[in-house]
Formats: sequence, structure tokens, C-alpha cells
Amino acid sequence: MSEPEKDLNLSIEQKIAAVDDWIAQFEFGNIGEIAPALLREVFAEHGATFELTLSEHQSLGRYSNEGKALGIRAVWRQHFDDYKDWTKAFVRDCEARTGKPLPALTKSGIKNSGMIQFLGEMTAYANGPITMGFQNYKEYTEARLHNGRAWAEGEKGDRIRVLVPTSAEPILLSSVPPEFPKAAWEKIKSWRE
Repeated sequence: MSEPEKDLNLSIEQKIAAVDDWIAQFEFGNIGEIAPALLREVFAEHGATFELTLSEHQSLGRYSNEGKALGIRAVWRQHFDDYKDWTKAFVRDCEARTGKPLPALTKSGIKNSGMIQFLGEMTAYANGPITMGFQNYKEYTEARLHNGRAWAEGEKGDRIRVLVPTSAEPILLSSVPPEFPKAAWEKIKSWRE
């Protein structure tokens, strides 16, 4: 039995604690492997449903926020709009606290794109390898965190580019501040049913 799979025999409280520990490491750029089935079960405890149609599964496998929209809405339902509103408030609070603007997408000026991608990619990973395998999840999440840290430290030139399915050339992924994953997980935990 692999290390991530051994956690499937835990109680739900132990599984939630395992996700707590997993997410806590993100702040330091450590994206360890966790069993998608465990993450899926914990998400279900917090209001997610993974009973999806084929088109919803396919949607979760797409890279962009727009491409994932059908699937992410099917999984999180009303919580998705709550999450998006919360990310906008997080941006305002973060900018007020640090006195620095967060990076924005060039064309749209949107500052919470990476934060929405964070939930979308974690949900796709929880859905299983049909929509996102661990290596892609890790690469994207590490890049988002690295780029967020580089931005916060004024090292914009240190940001990394990643090749994604929607581009022929590597791109700068929309980033998240280092403290964001833990705050996002706390938001998700507020939905526990």
C-alpha cells in the first residue's frame, strides 16, 4: 500500500487533519502527494459532490478557469460563488495589510485568477487522474506559490513559466500569495455540513 493510500483507513476527523497538514506545507512550497480519494472524501464532507456527468468531468480536466467552470460549479454548487466573492475580499485585505498591489492578469486586470485556479486544480486533482494527475497538480501549484512569493518579495524577474495545454509557449501562471492556501482551506472548512 502506497503512503498516500494508507490514509484511506482513517476516520473522517483524521482525514481532515491529514488535509490540514498537507495544506500547511504549501506555505513553504512543499506540495506532497495525498490520495485523491481521501481529498475527495474530505471535500464531500465540506459540501462537494463528485457525481458528475461526462461533460462536467471533461470540464474539470481543462486548464483555464473558463474551461473548468462547468465542472467546478457542479462539484461545489453555491459554494463556488461564495468562494469567488471571498477571494475578492482576500485580495482587498491582502493589499491593505501589505500595502502592495497583488499581480493582475494583463488583459482583464483580474487579481483573483490564481486563487480560483487553486480551487479548480485541487478539485480536479481530487476528482482523480482522469482530470488531473499529481505531477501536473504539483507543478502548477508550486509555480503559483513560487510566483506569488517572488511577487511579494519584489523579485518579479524570479517568477517561473510553465507550459500549459492552452499555450504553445510556457506562461507565467497566475499566482497566489504564500499564505493563501491555508486561508482558502479554512474557507472550504467553513462549508462543512
